[in-house]
Amino acid sequence: MGRESDAWLGYGGASGAGKILLESTEIILRGAVRARIPRSAITSFAQDGDDLVICTPQGELRARLGAKETPRWIAALAKPAPTLAAKLGLSGETPAQVLGDVTDPPLQDALAGCITTRSNVLIAELNDTASLDAVLSLLTNPSLTTFWGVTVKGKASPLPEATLRSRLRDAGFIDTKSCSVSQTRSATRFQRR
Repeated sequence: MGRESDAWLGYGGASGAGKILLESTEIILRGAVRARIPRSAITSFAQDGDDLVICTPQGELRARLGAKETPRWIAALAKPAPTLAAKLGLSGETPAQVLGDVTDPPLQDALAGCITTRSNVLIAELNDTASLDAVLSLLTNPSLTTFWGVTVKGKASPLPEATLRSRLRDAGFIDTKSCSVSQTRSATRFQRR
């Protein structure tokens, strides 16, 4: 996903210059028109001249992207959004070890059929520094080369991103990717240097 373009936007009675972003779960409008449109709310999309037209229950979004960019957006919208399991790189053939309880329902769904006791990938929900300490003790095993830390999003997180990154970097890991897990949690991938 991750598509981003400058465009003249029209949506919800507002119009003007702005930016349109395509994320895995939503379209984000910034600038003169501000909105977040869940991809699940899109009922149809088409090209009308230089415009991308996206229909939603709340009305029509028009984005003047130009003759070259509009077909690229159409192609991107036609692709199914990646599943959380795919974003985490998990499948029955590429499972992960899980440390502790998994309480986040989307993460539970993504892990279904992807858990093993022997893998070079470890995943854990981190709710405090004690859970991080438990992970760090396991990561001393050199066969564990990849770790996904799942934390609460935002400033209210009991384990801030800065603390997580600092502690894992001190343990010889570097953060290489992050993704949204749910409305309340995100995941950061760390790999052994």
